[in-house]
Amino acid sequence: MPWVEEIRVRVMDMNITFLQKALLTELVKTRFQERFLQAIRIMKHHTVETDFAIFLEWSSDECPAEGSTISRQLSQILAGYGVIHRSIWEELK
Repeated sequence: MPWVEEIRVRVMDMNITFLQKALLTELVKTRFQERFLQAIRIMKHHTVETDFAIFLEWSSDECPAEGSTISRQLSQILAGYGVIHRSIWEELK
């Protein structure tokens, strides 16, 4: 069952471009360590410069209620830079 984790971030007093590039580098490294992680996307908000989102796309049959280890770790790190909202989405059948 495909599922997606979304981590939305509103950054406070931080160079968002630097943070996005640093995150992208770490996520690319992580991509090769997570067996069922199919894709990683980092997107910026169309009009709000301080907002961006990370999408982790999974292909495993299990969708843990608390989210993946990497999303929990990222959320914990990003909470130091601003407001975080996490959610998990699964495909309708």
